[in-house]
Amino acid sequence: TLECPQGTYPDKEAMRCSFCNRHCAVCQSLTVCDLCEQASIHRSYILDKGDGSCREVRRSFFAEYYWWCLSGATAGALLLCLMLASICQCLCNRCSPRRNRHFNNSDSDWD
Repeated sequence: TLECPQGTYPDKEAMRCSFCNRHCAVCQSLTVCDLCEQASIHRSYILDKGDGSCREVRRSFFAEYYWWCLSGATAGALLLCLMLASICQCLCNRCSPRRNRHFNNSDSDWD
């Protein structure tokens, strides 16, 4: 018996290891795929049980990580709003005249 690496199968007629079909990681023969290649950020592979092949599906980074992108954008927007509010508060405190913080507590009616 032949021991073949991943992506190949033992071809008994040729007495050697032959490559599996395109995008197939584990196969019994050229036409029978058991496991497709691992998905990446831009592509995923779906095993078609009908003909034993792996079908390539292209995907975008944004579509794959939609909720991560949305969460990051929301967190960034909130952080930006907090920074702008802090800057506005700083500027308002510097520009406005300081209010008298000491109150005159005399009992006189002339105050």
